[in-house]
Amino acid sequence: MESTLQDILISHSITYPEMEVSDYIKLIYQNVFGSGHMISNMSDSESYLKTEYQTVLAEANEHKSSLFIDTIGNGLCRIYLNPDKIAPDFLPLLNRFFAATANTHKGSISEFREKTSVLYELATQNRLPLIAESVKSYLQEYFLEGCPPVHHSKTFQKKYHPHYRVIRTDYTYYFPAFQSIQRQCESGRPIIIAVDGRCASGKSMFAKLLSEVFTCNVFHMDDFFLPFPLRTPERLSKAGGNIDYERFLKEVLKPLTKGRDICFQPFDCSTGILKPPVFMPASSLSIVEGSYSLHPFLIKFYDFRIFLTCTSGVQKQRLLNREGKEMLQQFVERWIPLEEHYFNSCEVADHCDMELDTSDFFEINEK
Repeated sequence: MESTLQDILISHSITYPEMEVSDYIKLIYQNVFGSGHMISNMSDSESYLKTEYQTVLAEANEHKSSLFIDTIGNGLCRIYLNPDKIAPDFLPLLNRFFAATANTHKGSISEFREKTSVLYELATQNRLPLIAESVKSYLQEYFLEGCPPVHHSKTFQKKYHPHYRVIRTDYTYYFPAFQSIQRQCESGRPIIIAVDGRCASGKSMFAKLLSEVFTCNVFHMDDFFLPFPLRTPERLSKAGGNIDYERFLKEVLKPLTKGRDICFQPFDCSTGILKPPVFMPASSLSIVEGSYSLHPFLIKFYDFRIFLTCTSGVQKQRLLNREGKEMLQQFVERWIPLEEHYFNSCEVADHCDMELDTSDFFEINEK
């Protein structure tokens, strides 16, 4: 479970004992608003990031930091420009995370004001090395100014040399995959990425994160389930036979390989009929996510293949949280066995360029 703001403030007071009121306010500001106030131009922000990284390299011998990822709550963290953890070729991707966070994480003044009250309460309880009246006075003046972005105090800067970027914590789980896709994109040609894996392993979420960080199209295999008239016993007996891979190849993969625009009709699982056509312009990066995306009929068309997995216990708990008890039973009795048959028969994971176990990526709230 993610730490509360109270826990984070106390934790930071221990890690950075010389924090001043403004440093706590900055921490809360970032918790609420993320990094949106820092982004004006993506190209300029990358240039500034590279310059700052050189500063860190120059200071490394004198001010070596062991920090890399420091949580600030609300689904966000600080990624420190630690040369032991970050190589120069990671900087463009870090800048993408920074910009994507700015675009997707939005806070409000009312939320911010509410959270600053936590700081004051901790100070009055002597749980932080702050004088309560000083916090109250600072906040009163700060609110009158309209709550502008805050800088670290001179003391904090001199003592801790803060060089970091605020990004969504979710991105950190997939660093290796993001880096591999970034390298693929540097080829300059259209790239098609497949994300296959077990249900509830996070395929759709990962695809969404990719769409936030990269300019890309996302295609879902759920839109290509086999129509009812084609579900013959012979077809369904074959591994992955419940997906209309012939239509997916014709309407999506082959046009993608030729750099053409895409037009297809998603399959509606609830009605068994095709929805109205969906049009997608050609893109330099396309993501295909979902079980059966790496069917042997399709696998050769991808430039990079990722397999997501998780333990059986985590899978069932996530499905229970997502689908409810009745639907979980259907997954256990029908959909999971079909998937496992496909994975084993087609040796899907063995044909992938990368496998990620997401079991420990996200908090599971048991019901």
